[in-house]
Amino acid sequence: MLEQQRGRLWLVVAAAGYGKTSALRRLFPGPTVRWQRDCDVDALLGGGLAELATGTTQLVLDGLPAMSERTEQALLHAVAGLPDGVRLALSSRWPVGCAASSWLTRMAPAQLRPAELSLTTDQVEEVLHTEYGLTVPTLAQRVHEITAGWPALVRLVAETLVAEGVPAGPLLPAVTEPGGLVTGYLTEEVLGPLPEDVRRLLHEVADLAPVTAGVCAVAGHPAAGPQIGRLLRTGLLTRVGTEPDTGPDFARGDEAPGRPTDQAMLLAWTAAATARSGDATAGVAHAWRAYRLAAETGVDSAVATAHVSLALCLGLTGDQVGGEEHYRLALGIAERTGDLVLLARILVNQSYHLVEQARYPAALTAAQRAAGAAEAAGHANLSAMPPAPRPTCWRCSAGTTRRPRGTPRCSPAIGGWARAAAPTRTWVWPSCI
Repeated sequence: MLEQQRGRLWLVVAAAGYGKTSALRRLFPGPTVRWQRDCDVDALLGGGLAELATGTTQLVLDGLPAMSERTEQALLHAVAGLPDGVRLALSSRWPVGCAASSWLTRMAPAQLRPAELSLTTDQVEEVLHTEYGLTVPTLAQRVHEITAGWPALVRLVAETLVAEGVPAGPLLPAVTEPGGLVTGYLTEEVLGPLPEDVRRLLHEVADLAPVTAGVCAVAGHPAAGPQIGRLLRTGLLTRVGTEPDTGPDFARGDEAPGRPTDQAMLLAWTAAATARSGDATAGVAHAWRAYRLAAETGVDSAVATAHVSLALCLGLTGDQVGGEEHYRLALGIAERTGDLVLLARILVNQSYHLVEQARYPAALTAAQRAAGAAEAAGHANLSAMPPAPRPTCWRCSAGTTRRPRGTPRCSPAIGGWARAAAPTRTWVWPSCI
């Protein structure tokens, strides 16, 4: 049986545009391979799989649909019963094997995951140079940063840059105009087919990092663990670095690897998350440590983020005067540096804080200022925030692009569209991923 043919069974799972079919063409070359595209699982279970395997030694089932747990188990059982001499590959946009972990252990398939299918920075550079004639210095690194090497998005971004030119400033706004290639692809091919509960989860956690079951619970999704696993398997959540996320949900920022700026940002996020989860006193302690570390770096975005975190935590302890002072200090940094995006994010956070205090006129003023700054900066998603308060990613409120190593986050290519998934909102690029 196939379980005795280790390496003869391949499992390729990733979202649309990761190059699953291209990878399988390399693994299964030649005219003798039997391909079945857009598989009808009911037909396969009705004898079609055995029929396809007859008279061939290589069979590829490409494009398996989403399946119920019972259907998936039946298909995997049928796969296990194929003759020894058949080399088989299963490919899907949807996780295969989640309903039968014992099958994965017993069959031990060779797997191609999104991480293996993603392009490295060097590969992105080669694509840009050879296929699109784009030779701007550091462009490959900029493209990789906003796409995480997602092959289809790399090419769509390149097509956009060839047509419209390479901007000297931020790359995100230039390639994510409404109705553009990237926006249309993700809307139709990636987010559109997802189940409603998964879109809702992505919408709520699009700004958060790390994305863990504990963080999702704070955001109102107490049973999100299995969904996180599925999103990781398809590449809609990615891990930063090589180590798995095995630590506590709210890790201490001063113990995180990376630059002091990263540690300060993580501490600020930890402080806000801790305070929101009910321990405001501990949140204040984290926030002060974040501020001291940020002040040592002298990085404006880190200092502003620490001030916002302090404002939130102090407000939750009842110190509204202290909270307002730290909002004032954060706003001063944004105004001094002329950073409209940072200004808008601080004002959005402040408006939530004021709503929670029932200070509605002041909240409306802050929200109007935030909308004006967001519009001037070209960030429509900041001016279309949901009207009710919700847990906010204070770690992201200053626009950092870095994450603690080994922690899941929304893929750089997915966060903003997921956050804007409500029918009344516009599909937009992520603002802080």
